[in-house]
Amino acid sequence: MSSSGTKQKLLSLIVDFEIISKELLDVISSKGQRHSSIDTGQLVELLVSKDEELQETIKTAIRQVEVHKNTEEIKAKIAQRDYEIRQLQNSLREAESLLSVAIYEGKQKLAVAKRARHNKLPVDDVIKYAHKISASHSVVAPPNWVQGDPRRPFPTENDMRNGWLGKIRELPANLIQTRGLSEALATRAPSNSQTGVSSWPTPVESTLTPSVPTRGKEPDDVEIMSSESSSSSSSED
Repeated sequence: MSSSGTKQKLLSLIVDFEIISKELLDVISSKGQRHSSIDTGQLVELLVSKDEELQETIKTAIRQVEVHKNTEEIKAKIAQRDYEIRQLQNSLREAESLLSVAIYEGKQKLAVAKRARHNKLPVDDVIKYAHKISASHSVVAPPNWVQGDPRRPFPTENDMRNGWLGKIRELPANLIQTRGLSEALATRAPSNSQTGVSSWPTPVESTLTPSVPTRGKEPDDVEIMSSESSSSSSSED
């Protein structure tokens, strides 16, 4: 509003200045000289006052132009900062989403670790079973294996799920702690028909089944096998 008011004031002063100038020229050019001196002096004083007022108004207009220029520059800076703030807001939202996912996964892992600490398994049993699996599956295939046979010289995913080790998670923790892992597994022995994949018997099955006779090896034979394999490997070197 101040700029429009200044503009209207400038236009009004210019019109007044033009009217006074014409009146002064008419008085000067008139032939009657009786009142010409008084009228001319008044008109000159009025013209000078209008000129001073016009100059002040022009200075005010110049200052307002500078203020308007500064205002536009500030608006441009505000728009730039607003854009940067929106970009930062989007980045923060993405970071919040990633952190939410990470926190959720972390809580899941902590819950799994807590359950693992609560349901501890004897390390010796795990090592024994790993040794038996390695000794029976990771060396050679059975003699009657042919190309296209689904059996592998290593336990497949279905074998692991349907075998003894896959049933450990189904056993109650108190049963493992009170009776031991071997006896607990023997009480819930899966039948061969549940496997769904034809596979040859492994030392794990023959050892864990209490009613089936083993090949003359006690549980302590694992250490003997380990020592024999280590001695044979050292002799080969």
